[in-house]
Amino acid sequence: MNQYPGHNPYAPPQAPVANAGYGPGAYGPPSARVEGKLLVAANGSPLPAMCMKCGGQPTHWRPQNYRYTPPWAMFMGWLGLLIFSKKSNFQVPLCEQHRASWKKWNLIAGLSCLPGVLLCVLGLALTGESSDAGAGLFIVGLLSFLVGLIGTLIVRSRMIVMPTKIDKTHSWLRGVHPTVLQFVSTPQMPQGYAPQGYAPQAQGYPGYPR
Repeated sequence: MNQYPGHNPYAPPQAPVANAGYGPGAYGPPSARVEGKLLVAANGSPLPAMCMKCGGQPTHWRPQNYRYTPPWAMFMGWLGLLIFSKKSNFQVPLCEQHRASWKKWNLIAGLSCLPGVLLCVLGLALTGESSDAGAGLFIVGLLSFLVGLIGTLIVRSRMIVMPTKIDKTHSWLRGVHPTVLQFVSTPQMPQGYAPQGYAPQAQGYPGYPR
């Protein structure tokens, strides 16, 4: 039975966009809109099948879980985090270059706190010999940990797609390329992309002709 309208039996196979293995979502999902420089998408909905960071054809859909807590709720401590935090998840389309960049900044964020941790441990080890020197080194290590981690997270948040707000139904995503925002606003399929309802072709990607 013909699965797609207008199917050409002699054409190379193409993967339906709805198949998560080839990238969920069709072009211009009705659940997405643009507000300024933000992409507003229904939580868990398919994103446009375009690299979110450059607008090119994606080769990878990254499963991404987001968590957002209003800044004022942090003053309430763990209770504010527990009550007012909201979560969402998306399959984020990325090209190979920006997939690698995303992984790199995750690694940098994880390593940024190591110097501070080492200084704190060394400071604690020296407290038995010299309490003043050990305490001073511990304080320097703690400040280094906080400055390094916060600074790296701020830079990282500008290199990847991050939420500026999440409520019960939608996420406001920043860091999305203007080409994607323009397409969602229009919407018109970018030149060179696959027909509506099909995932873009990708060299060597599972299920596509090599």
